Amino acid sequence: MVFTEETHRKRGFCCGRKCRHCPYGHWNVDATNRANIVQTPVLCRVRKAAGESGPVDVLFWSGGKDSYLALLRLRERAEGGRRTVMVTTHGRDGVVGEQHIPVGRVMQQAKALGLDLMLVPLPDECGNEAYVEAVGIALGRLLEDVGAAGHRSECRLVFGDLHLQDIRAWREDCLKGR
Repeated sequence: MVFTEETHRKRGFCCGRKCRHCPYGHWNVDATNRANIVQTPVLCRVRKAAGESGPVDVLFWSGGKDSYLALLRLRERAEGGRRTVMVTTHGRDGVVGEQHIPVGRVMQQAKALGLDLMLVPLPDECGNEAYVEAVGIALGRLLEDVGAAGHRSECRLVFGDLHLQDIRAWREDCLKGR
């Protein structure tokens, strides 16, 4: 029996059997055997959702130390809610652009930290408009997947651009209201 991508999405998670239509980038497949590169935005969960509620903190994640420091700061604030890391990848090879690391490493980080991961593949030729559109679509899908669609005010975007204020300001401006 062959499952389509749509069937996998309805199930809501990677089964770990290395299915060729897996939209989750083989999230639950051993890292040495992963082959699928994510083609559309998808939420990879570390555990099944169980009636979670409250605000959704979306931490833009690069896999580097600044992202981790932003996560620590977010945890220090100890506000309730759900936390998800979001990472953009280059569609062709599944590499995280900011740190030039394979998406598999970011998957390992998210699992080790106990955080859901929103994977956002970017088009090969990705300018600012394409980036904003891809991230906007991913944010909408994320809110839908966590049951917060229509509650945009409960979504907080968190950036780890600690020493890149101009990039942070640009992201905040472009993603406002998305």
